[in-house]
Parts: sequence; C-alpha cells; structure tokens
Amino acid sequence: MNCRILQRRLENDLGSPSPEVFEHLAGCPDCTAHRALLKNLRAEAQAAESPPLSRELLARVENRALAALHTTELRRPFRRELWVPLAVALFALPIAMAQGWLWLQGLFLVLEAWLPIPILTGISIFYIASLGLTLGALYALLPFAVSYANRVETEVP
Repeated sequence: MNCRILQRRLENDLGSPSPEVFEHLAGCPDCTAHRALLKNLRAEAQAAESPPLSRELLARVENRALAALHTTELRRPFRRELWVPLAVALFALPIAMAQGWLWLQGLFLVLEAWLPIPILTGISIFYIASLGLTLGALYALLPFAVSYANRVETEVP
C-alpha cells in the first residue's frame, strides 16, 4: 500500500483501520508516526475550549445584522425599470402597425398593375406574419432584459 494514500485515508477516518492498514502500520514508522500525530491533534482539538464571545462583540454583530436588515428593502415587482420598457414597447406597437399598413398600401398602389391580387395578398400575409413574429419575439425578450438589469443592479456593490 502506498504511504501517501494510507495517510490520506487516516486523515479522513481514524476510527477502526482495516487489517491491511494495520499490516502497513506495523512495518512503516512514518505512517505510524503520522497516525500518532493525527490522534494527538484530534485529542487536543476535542479538549480545547473556545473562549466565550464578549458582549461587545455580540452587540456589534447584532447591530450590524439589524442595520443590514433595515437597509434592504423589499423590491416592488412593478418598478420604473419594468414600466419604462413596457411603455416604450406599447408606444412602438402602433407605430410599427402604422408603418406596416403604409408599406402594404404602397405595395398595392405600386405593384397592383403588374402583379395579380393573389400574389400581392400572399406578399402582404408574409409581411404581416414576419412583422408579428419579430414584434412578438422582441416583446417576449422584455422580461429577460428587465431581470438581467435587476441582476446586474444587485451584483454591483
């Protein structure tokens, strides 16, 4: 058995070693000395008493804890960081819809003479669907942006 492995095993468990550990300890003075040192250290650690904490230290810790509790306030779920992006998004929706309507009107005015109505209708449906998916994806990302901003705000000291 390797001395290093045995010494690590003894550091983790000094209880009742296996027979092969006893065989190794009988023939290895280094590992026997290491086991004796570990037993002495554990006995001293168990016998040692920690000094009682002073009242001043306890009072200081309690005051700091109370101050930390009072300085942290409960965050309101609907704050300015949430309302501003929602207001911008709601303001952008009619603008995007008006822009889409103008594009479609211009498309029909310019291309009505050259393309049949079913093709223009298909182009319009494709445009409306892509606009809706794009706006939907942007609106779906708003909660993630707000939570990321909140996380960055809490991480900055």
